[in-house]
Amino acid sequence: MNAVTATGPAVAAIVPTDMQALIAPMKELSERGTKVITVDQTIGDSSFVQTQILTDNEAGGKLAADAMNELLGARARCWSSPSLPGPLLRTRAPQASRQN
Repeated sequence: MNAVTATGPAVAAIVPTDMQALIAPMKELSERGTKVITVDQTIGDSSFVQTQILTDNEAGGKLAADAMNELLGARARCWSSPSLPGPLLRTRAPQASRQN
């Protein structure tokens, strides 16, 4: 995050992977004039965040599963890479695709 802050971008779209630990570096980025946007995750203190972009990750997982079924056939075996618990993007989309 420090490297990004040093470049002074006009806008930074960030998926906060830790709701608390990223508050200070994101706030510093904002204080230096960068417009901060969060994507698919919120942060503990959003007072400096310009806007949030939130998506429906369950619906995204279902759409991905539908596309795989269409391309590979409904009986094809597929694998979804597991990830560490954290942002909803990583947990809700794979759950929805398994339900399909």
